[in-house]
Amino acid sequence: LSGSTLNVNSGATIANSGTATGFGIIKQIIHNSTTTATGTTAAAFTATNCAAQITPSVAANKIIVMVSSSVYISAANQQASATIYRDSTNLSASSTRGIVQFWGNSAVVQGDCSIILTDHPNTTNAVTYALYIRKLSSGGSQVFAGVDSTTQFITLLEVQV
Repeated sequence: LSGSTLNVNSGATIANSGTATGFGIIKQIIHNSTTTATGTTAAAFTATNCAAQITPSVAANKIIVMVSSSVYISAANQQASATIYRDSTNLSASSTRGIVQFWGNSAVVQGDCSIILTDHPNTTNAVTYALYIRKLSSGGSQVFAGVDSTTQFITLLEVQV
């Protein structure tokens, strides 16, 4: 009937006009970019300049995190890792290995690092997401994110659930 609404068990509604509401809606988009490189020789994860902050409007909502950067290892036969942190929490399943691995077998390595993940911070307080890098192997090399003035970016999407 005209003006009627269909209620769906998930809490979503479909109005007579055919417009769906209550699920999968992008509530906000935060985007940040930088061309400033970050280098480290540390074995512990180190924050890069590729970061952004978002304040979820509802604690139940999810955040989709998308990061793109370049990673460079300055010596051959070295390993590096990259991950995403929410504030002080590493979002990788492995706190030591990270999400993406790089290995320079007999050569220096420069590669693309793209990470996409979905997070549920369960808060309405501001949270900061950032790309972190670390060295995995011993030796004199340095690991960099965002070399040669390449643009690194991070995009955060708050999705209503």
